[in-house]
Amino acid sequence: MTTETDLGSEFLPAGGVWSPTPTKRRPRWILGGAIVAVVALLAGLVGGGVFDSRSSYPSKWDARLGALPATVERLRGLKFVHPVPVRFLSESEFKKEVGVDPKPSAKQKKSMKRFTEQLRAEGLIAGPVNLLEAINAEQQSSVLAFYSPNRKEVVVRGLGAPDAAHRVTLAHELTHVVQDQHFDLNRLEAKVRRDPAQDSDALRAFIEGDANRIEDRYVKQLSAPDRAAYRKGRDQEASKVDQGTKSVPAIVTLVFSAPYRYGPPVLNVLSADGGNGNVDRAFRRGVFTQKLFIEPSAPLSESKPLKVADPKLKAGEKAVGKPDGYGAFDLYLLLGSRIDPGNALGAAVDWAGGRARTFRADGRLCTRSVVEAKTARGNDVLAANFRQWAAALPPGMAEVGRRGSAVTVMSCDLGAKSALTSPDAAIERSGGLLDLHGEIEASLMKEVAKSGGPASAARCFALEIARSPQIAILLAQPESAITPEMAQNAVETAGTNAQSKCLG
Repeated sequence: MTTETDLGSEFLPAGGVWSPTPTKRRPRWILGGAIVAVVALLAGLVGGGVFDSRSSYPSKWDARLGALPATVERLRGLKFVHPVPVRFLSESEFKKEVGVDPKPSAKQKKSMKRFTEQLRAEGLIAGPVNLLEAINAEQQSSVLAFYSPNRKEVVVRGLGAPDAAHRVTLAHELTHVVQDQHFDLNRLEAKVRRDPAQDSDALRAFIEGDANRIEDRYVKQLSAPDRAAYRKGRDQEASKVDQGTKSVPAIVTLVFSAPYRYGPPVLNVLSADGGNGNVDRAFRRGVFTQKLFIEPSAPLSESKPLKVADPKLKAGEKAVGKPDGYGAFDLYLLLGSRIDPGNALGAAVDWAGGRARTFRADGRLCTRSVVEAKTARGNDVLAANFRQWAAALPPGMAEVGRRGSAVTVMSCDLGAKSALTSPDAAIERSGGLLDLHGEIEASLMKEVAKSGGPASAARCFALEIARSPQIAILLAQPESAITPEMAQNAVETAGTNAQSKCLG
């Protein structure tokens, strides 16, 4: 999904904030151990209070944090340069702080309308959708706390001494503080945005994955009663989130949760082969592309994307914004919304580069993308996938073609009253499949780091298992009906069948 305004998970505009979301957003059968994580909010929509600069710092940490700062230093392997303020707010005060502006300007309304049209043009939402309300519901329901790299402070939802759940959340946030003090998150974000070969969403996933990694390590060292209290509070908070976001389109929920769902496996792979030092090196010299969402081992093997020329406008077409990158995650979300998610995953793994642009033609908002796979055969398969995707849309909405070896696809918004059907169920299945694939690949790559086996075999196994009939049958069931045991059995059967292809 390519936009001139990035719809994002936790990254607020003008520098943004970093905040954890309930881990229940990942399917329960993933959380249960089946295997042994719209893009920055629209600029200007969040209350201006989080963007003030701050030049002075407290001489010591808030006493309510206790030993937590020292614990985070030990787990992360980095020292804080100085303490930062920590504000505890009531529920109503916190929601006001993170909610979108209830009275957006005319320019902001126009931008939101255009973004709604774009999502509908790509088939990612259907019918009349109030994205302003959806983003507000997602942001207010899912954000538990945040660190602002502009104000250099942590803001927490809830008053009083932190209980186990709050301490876990604060471990996550303090990791962002130490990241910022050593690697300058705003500078890093700006650097990635300037590089057409990189993707700021991937950077966010990397940063959140690192914070989740330290959060998980902190949970493991809690006492048994505190771990039980934390898990109970987490489940209660996640239930509140589910209730508060029932009407939010699946694409919004998936993109908001993506850094927390798909970032951690990447960090698990990196830290398995070099610990905190390897993660620090990636902060300083890493190349961040959307392949991180698709393949957790991407930082270990990925080459820079192919340079793909921008799609050209035709007579009568008027550009909306500037051309932008079209990444592997964009491709996966689009295809996965209408075709088999296993095929969408194969296409995303084979992605080599892409560009896209938005324009208006005959009064409609349209998008045109040019995408390249790694091989000529891959481009043929990609074209077939796109044609299947287009066939699932109302007649006349999309067309697929070729530009040399690359595949081109154009689609237009037919309006809120068109015959376009909601893709929510398919997007949720695609999110679950990507969770599963990421966990499998990360687990196998950790074993490779220990044994010195071939990384290519680990990637092959992960892809073949995720695309297997056993997993397709699993994902066709309601999430509530899937147990960890069912998932484990499906993975084991699929893994046995994958041996001949990946080790033959």
